[in-house]
Amino acid sequence: MPPQIVASRPEPLAVVPGFTDDVVFEFGERISERNISDDIVLVSPATSEARVDRGRSEIRVSLADGWRDGEVYRVVLLPGVRDLFGNERREPSELVFSTGAEIVPTAVAGLVTDRITGRPAQNAIVEARRRADGVVYPTAPDTGAFFALRYLPLGVYDVRAYVDANRNRRLDPTEALATGGAVSLNRAADTATIVLALVPQDSTPAILSNADATDSVTVRLTFDDHIDPDVPLDSVLVQLFALPDSVPVANESLLLFPQQHQRRVRARADSAAAADTAGAARRGAAAAGRGVAAGRGVPADTTTRPSQQLVLVPAPPLTPGRSYVIHVRGLTNVSGVPDGGGAVRFDVPERPPPRPDTSLVGSRSRRPGPRAAARRHTSDPPRGGW
Repeated sequence: MPPQIVASRPEPLAVVPGFTDDVVFEFGERISERNISDDIVLVSPATSEARVDRGRSEIRVSLADGWRDGEVYRVVLLPGVRDLFGNERREPSELVFSTGAEIVPTAVAGLVTDRITGRPAQNAIVEARRRADGVVYPTAPDTGAFFALRYLPLGVYDVRAYVDANRNRRLDPTEALATGGAVSLNRAADTATIVLALVPQDSTPAILSNADATDSVTVRLTFDDHIDPDVPLDSVLVQLFALPDSVPVANESLLLFPQQHQRRVRARADSAAAADTAGAARRGAAAAGRGVAAGRGVPADTTTRPSQQLVLVPAPPLTPGRSYVIHVRGLTNVSGVPDGGGAVRFDVPERPPPRPDTSLVGSRSRRPGPRAAARRHTSDPPRGGW
């Protein structure tokens, strides 16, 4: 078992005007010196730099400029504390107390996710900055990327999250960022929920790096950055030129994200299958025999995530065996930088030759002629041998 907190000072939710002592987390056993540093705690609001001292079985927290009067402090002990056997605490613990202000049961809670992968973010810091005085209230999500800023004073807050890769408690230019806009806490017990999606900080547009025509109606475009699916692709300009004369190709190209293209292909296949009433009846009977629990008939997930690829569906189809140049302009990457695009050349593959019909050849090889059958019959030995 990891070391357990058996007592804390001040007591949880205590109101201690003029508090000048250290905040103490006391454990039921001796703790290791490993991973004990100033960044093992988060103090909210961040009125000054936090300092951490370790005792035999306790952790003491103080502020460089002391505890400010009239504040509600939330001291979070982050994961990392170990006992002498190496058992490590995996979840944060918190202590809330007041130096004179009323403790109001408000909260700003939610999730921090990676915008590109959709998965819970790791090593993130969430901050709520109060507009009235600019005071910052930080916290750290748990292992499931859930966070809760509790007991915030009433007011309007600007919420953001970032990946604190180097654990310096500051946003660096190379760290992913998410902004959640303004959150208002107007009454006691107000609770606001928010989802913060982290994206890389970027100032350059997405550049088209490659185009690959799998056939005459599907061209995969690859970019050096992820494209934002929340920005419609209708305004993106796509131009095709046939080589070697750079002749403009008049067509109505459809630009899609890979997931959208897959859903479009499935929808067309389902429409074609539905037209075959006999086939639909057979499929329905088979599905009924297998049971509804197999998951058939459940709508597909329509969520589209950022992608470095787009699919171009030209209409009419391109000419097999011919080369083209594609120009793309007006894309917005996942960081919100517009005017992405570029120009690349690609080749449309030739149509594969028809496959020969080998059904007759196979049938002849499996069915010997009458003379071969007769020869095999006359040469077969009797059951008991010659």
